[in-house]
Amino acid sequence: MKYPSGEEIKLWDRVQMWDGCKAIVVFSNDSKEYSPAFPEKEWSYLGSGVMFATDKAGLIFSSEVDSCTELIGRGNPPSDIEWAPFKDSCSAQGGAKPPSAEELNK
Repeated sequence: MKYPSGEEIKLWDRVQMWDGCKAIVVFSNDSKEYSPAFPEKEWSYLGSGVMFATDKAGLIFSSEVDSCTELIGRGNPPSDIEWAPFKDSCSAQGGAKPPSAEELNK
């Protein structure tokens, strides 16, 4: 899967989803890249697409990318400080407890 700019979506990409909403890619079924907290065996059933952890809407799985989605930068797993707003947003969704930054890095 690619961004509107033509670049491939990669694990740990920092993304602007829409105005005021940032995200981190936590896995890609398309490129077979998975963070330890989001293993392939638990998520591949979703089929083609990527999972974004957003700071405003929690987890969003997408099989296509909106035209407003923009790559901000590429990186490594997030630090505790960087991950905090994403973890809080995922917690607000309910369901399973979101992973800590340490769990993302295992």
